[in-house]
Amino acid sequence: MESKKFLFLAAIGLGIILAAGTGGVIAAEKSLYQKDPQSCVKCHLIKPYVETWTHSDFLDHQHEKSGIGCLECHQLTPQQEKQHVAKFNRKAYPSPLEEREYANDLCFRCHGSYQDIIARTKEYKEKGLTRNPHESHYGEIDCNLCHKMHRPSIDYCSQCHQPVVNKPGWKALN
Repeated sequence: MESKKFLFLAAIGLGIILAAGTGGVIAAEKSLYQKDPQSCVKCHLIKPYVETWTHSDFLDHQHEKSGIGCLECHQLTPQQEKQHVAKFNRKAYPSPLEEREYANDLCFRCHGSYQDIIARTKEYKEKGLTRNPHESHYGEIDCNLCHKMHRPSIDYCSQCHQPVVNKPGWKALN
């Protein structure tokens, strides 16, 4: 069994080394992983995250239903990929994994500008909301303050107001 694991890890390492020199191999592999995140589970300790992506009330599952794979948001450089293989070999991944926060620009690539999002949620009552959470007196806030992917999202407004979002996959602060 150990020899199979060694061969598997050696093949991954060789692929990363080749990819670092060519760039094309990584692009081909990323395309595969974007289509089948189950392949990520084979190398990383992320099974719980892939499970919520596959079946949950969380936003990652909403992305899955839209055909968005892991690497649409979790893009890695060749150097980061090497670091991941090294961490895997050393069994050095923290559990649970550290929460990653992204700049709003990553969200805006697919969801449009903040103004676009405000306009899309202006009919908030039809969406089951008590107010438009994106048209806040705080102005433009970080998307990830409320929106979480692999765990319940947070109704940030509810720390002072009645809950805005009362749906599965969300939790109020009050």
